[in-house]
Amino acid sequence: MKENIKQKIKFLRRHWFWIALACFAVWAIFIDEHCLVKYWSYRRQEAVIQKQIDSYRDSIFQYEKGIEELSGDNSRLEKFAREKLMMKKTNEDVYLFDE
Repeated sequence: MKENIKQKIKFLRRHWFWIALACFAVWAIFIDEHCLVKYWSYRRQEAVIQKQIDSYRDSIFQYEKGIEELSGDNSRLEKFAREKLMMKKTNEDVYLFDE
């Protein structure tokens, strides 16, 4: 029994550095507040959010382009108002057909 304990102590003395390094690695990867698992999760979230930002920028660009087209020409503005907003002139009747 004592010999078994002495062998364990001898093993710990011989390999203390590797044991400490393994404990630190486990702590750094899984346990710490800023662990690698959370870091990878945050990176994935960042990529998703960046894609959303890019899509919002594209839609903003399309809206600004549409605003420029409508503000430049009155006939286009009238066409937009008639088709999208269902507006009509004062002395005009509008008939809608469903397909």
